[in-house]
Amino acid sequence: MLVAASTASGQHYQPFGELDMHYDLQLFAPPIIDEYGDEPVVANYGWFADYNRAYLKLSRPDNLPSHFQEDGTWGNIWNIGYMTEENHGWLMSILNINRTNVAQFTAVTDIQGNEFILQNNLNAGQYNGFEINKTFRAHVGQHGAYFEPFGGFRYANFKEDLLTQTLVVDDPAFPLVEVATGTRGIVHNNMFGGQIGLRSYMRRGYWIISSEIRAFGQVNYQEASAVQTQVVTIDDGLGGFLVQNPVITRSDEDFQEFVVGGELRVGAAYELTREVRINAGLELLHLGRGIGRGFDEDLFTSAFVNDGAATYAGFFFGFEVNR
Repeated sequence: MLVAASTASGQHYQPFGELDMHYDLQLFAPPIIDEYGDEPVVANYGWFADYNRAYLKLSRPDNLPSHFQEDGTWGNIWNIGYMTEENHGWLMSILNINRTNVAQFTAVTDIQGNEFILQNNLNAGQYNGFEINKTFRAHVGQHGAYFEPFGGFRYANFKEDLLTQTLVVDDPAFPLVEVATGTRGIVHNNMFGGQIGLRSYMRRGYWIISSEIRAFGQVNYQEASAVQTQVVTIDDGLGGFLVQNPVITRSDEDFQEFVVGGELRVGAAYELTREVRINAGLELLHLGRGIGRGFDEDLFTSAFVNDGAATYAGFFFGFEVNR
């Protein structure tokens, strides 16, 4: 009895407000699509969740000649939350996008006659983000249109891991000297800030058409590191070669920027049951400025462009439960 009493009291004083919701969770109940007069189908209440698999293309760093091109990768979108009968609730969302791994490969032969493949990464970005929002709901019009404004906290990490390899053979100034250079640069963009947004949706029979838009501003704490390894090989002119010990140089830098951006998501869901839908749509995520990415091995110190941009665009598909 004491445990039950303390649990009931905790429902009133926990940070998300009172959670006295009566949700029957009938996953296989038939969908309700009939409208009565001018009254639309009642929106869902209680706990909800959805999962989507996404295929997105990421823009390349601005300092590359091919910066106008994009490269694809896969990601995941999770949402979980609840909406009370008083038309307010909470939403937690996770977006993770796998690392793009696009590189240019060049076959070369060194002064000893060995064949190598040099690698030059063009796009190697990876995104992971989390957000928590307070949500509200309002019904507008006579055709089942609902609007859900929200606002809250947003965290994201954008990481780029680049590798560039060069081999200078028979430099005109030093025809018997070869310099092999490998440079790896990694930058972490740790972004913290707030956002506001709006979700709207409308029912049409078994179909629900929806859209979400977000605008956010975040402080970005950037951590950049680069490691460069050089190996010099000298032809002694007598058929022998002298390979010097590798020279390793490391550079670590921290920056702070302010990131502004937005996210747009539009989709259509089809009701299989009262609780379960399948859905598909389009996703656009734009980090307009303040992103550290793009590495140039010729500018080893301060090699990163710390106020660049990154854009993801593509499609997603998945399912919803009581959304």
